[in-house]
Amino acid sequence: MSKALLQDSYLKQVISVVDQIYPEDIEQQSVYRDTTQFFINDAKSTREQLDLKIRIATLQDELADSSDVVPEKAAKLDTLINNLNALKQADANSKHARLNRVRGLCNRVIDLCEGNTAAESQQKTAKFLAALWMLAEQNGGGHQQIHQRLKAPYKLALSLRFADSILANKLADVPNWQALSNPGKRYTDPEFKNQWLASVAMPLLMASLFQDSGLQHPLSLKLIYGETGRANPFRMLDQQERQSLLKMNYRFSVDYVTLGLGVDYATEYATPEQQILAHATTLELVKDAYKPETGIGEIIKIPQIYASVVFSTKSDFNREDVPKGCILVDQLGKKGVLNAKLAQAFTSITGLFPQGFGLLDKDQKLMVYGLNPKKQHEPFVKPLLDTNGDSVDQKVFTLLKADNFYFSETRKQFTELEMAKIEVLVKYKPQENANFWSTVESFAKWQPIWKKL
Repeated sequence: MSKALLQDSYLKQVISVVDQIYPEDIEQQSVYRDTTQFFINDAKSTREQLDLKIRIATLQDELADSSDVVPEKAAKLDTLINNLNALKQADANSKHARLNRVRGLCNRVIDLCEGNTAAESQQKTAKFLAALWMLAEQNGGGHQQIHQRLKAPYKLALSLRFADSILANKLADVPNWQALSNPGKRYTDPEFKNQWLASVAMPLLMASLFQDSGLQHPLSLKLIYGETGRANPFRMLDQQERQSLLKMNYRFSVDYVTLGLGVDYATEYATPEQQILAHATTLELVKDAYKPETGIGEIIKIPQIYASVVFSTKSDFNREDVPKGCILVDQLGKKGVLNAKLAQAFTSITGLFPQGFGLLDKDQKLMVYGLNPKKQHEPFVKPLLDTNGDSVDQKVFTLLKADNFYFSETRKQFTELEMAKIEVLVKYKPQENANFWSTVESFAKWQPIWKKL
């Protein structure tokens, strides 16, 4: 990672969010490590508690059948009951700690993506997404590991903006969201904001975060990493393995949301009733994402599909192909595989190019920056460098398709001589990413612009 990126205060915050979810060191404390530990410890605790309950019941029967008081057995019974209570308390403490970490993480994502107005929330989310893209670009080694770590926070941020569109346009009948059809009201009404946090933001983020929590179960990990634990986790599984993993993922994900997390009664901005309903919403979103009944699972499924293309873990991943994420969601909607209105609403948020993606016109190097472009193929862009390689601080504007070098039709408009001059000016070679550039290459130059975004 470049020194400039490491020293940037905002990127440090984003890296912290990534590490809280999926750190590079798998032994580091994180919400996903919590998931694996729960599956391991819950199985152990269940066995121990069952054993204690059997022993307690046996002693109680013996004492009930005995006409004489047996002090030793009575003392032993008290010890066994105390041990059982201690195990139950340890489980409760672990759940409380897990929920604390998840709540803290979700609140951090909300802080980084939510502003005081709808426009500010759009801007902050765009910057968060751009930061994740740049973290992927700067990675000098294999892309698969870093992409695996970046997908979850990317989904979380997109889910928030997707929910705004769904609520405002009444695109899905989500339990407990009916009274929140005006999401913009949260910027002026503190009580409404608390309702939005309790009923929409938190259950949605938790569903998005843990929709694949079953993959952290030891049995799933054994299949992913093979019997020896050394298999390539990104390899193509055969059909039987994929079916087995899909079933385990669904079963264990539901188990984790139900048992590993449960209702978060510590949330200050929600009543106990709201907290119970919020947990029910989380659970329904996760279930429906795998076994559709109402279709609300697509609210987390669509961002997952998109993020899986932008941060693909396929070995042949090419950054030039990331616009295919938007195209894929669009096509699945048109074919009826996804809800057409939801798919269209989502792609209208992202546009064709992900935030942070570097584009070129004949005069400047640009960065995609801004959600909800007016046309899918014409993103909002922020000029960063001029033809001399110097930083330029100009306003965000819409890059027309006719000016965007990503498209071959645009490049064909110029003669060979003109293209040769342009190639010198923008300093790229036709055979090496002629249609886009990596924004992190010159981050130190335009970092002052980044700080003001």
